[in-house]
Amino acid sequence: MKKTLIIIASILAPLALHAEPGEEKAKEGKGPRPGRQISAELLAKYDTDGDGKISGEERKAIREERKARREEMIAKFDTDGDGKLNPEERKAAVTARFDADGDGVLNEEEQAKADAARRPRGERGKGGPRGEGKKGKKGGKAEGKKGKKEKKAEAKEAQSAE
Repeated sequence: MKKTLIIIASILAPLALHAEPGEEKAKEGKGPRPGRQISAELLAKYDTDGDGKISGEERKAIREERKARREEMIAKFDTDGDGKLNPEERKAAVTARFDADGDGVLNEEEQAKADAARRPRGERGKGGPRGEGKKGKKGGKAEGKKGKKEKKAEAKEAQSAE
């Protein structure tokens, strides 16, 4: 057993010592994230120095542009004046953006384009690894999951029905 552990350790030790450049910085929250690629569209628009990377200044420009666009959308579509877009206001903004024929309603083709432009929930920030966020009340059980009491009650009902 000891020999097996020594052999495994001697094989894995060099692998553990070898790390990709920037991997340590990524663990510390600095530097590039491993496995993350920047879209060609973002590079073409914001990579002003042409090095194939988005620098800190270029990221700042992206953030400022997005902030300005968000403020513009709020100014245009925030009908109740609360400084946020509620679901109805958000729907009006999406309709205005993707309604190519100008009839005020998204047809199937326009809706498909709107859906394709939307980022999947699990991609960043909200939801789990497959985009599954908590459902229902905050801190409550996700929809579809049952506690021990519910399972026992169902089992009793099933037995009494037989």
